Amino acid sequence: NAYINAAISFNEYHVLKVPGGYRKESYEMAHGKKYWNAKDIKVPVLLLRSEYDFWSRPKDMTGICEELGTSTKKCVTLPSATHFVFLDRPEKGRALLLSEMTAFLK
Repeated sequence: NAYINAAISFNEYHVLKVPGGYRKESYEMAHGKKYWNAKDIKVPVLLLRSEYDFWSRPKDMTGICEELGTSTKKCVTLPSATHFVFLDRPEKGRALLLSEMTAFLK
């Protein structure tokens, strides 16, 4: 409830406040601090990254895929996709994103 309230609360100017924790986590992870270990994840995992996502590096995906503690995992790079793949055209990765998600969840 605290997170929900923080995520949707408004200040005196009625501007949506977005929690900034992700910025701290990104900063600290860039300096070598890990917040969690993939080896502790035991549930099925579908890991997707966009080829042209400025927040996602190929070596990060490789490292996570290798470290995952689950035997049920699929790691896919979406060719030609960007950070905004959910909003993009089908041929720019969106169709493959939806296809991979649907197949994995079946």
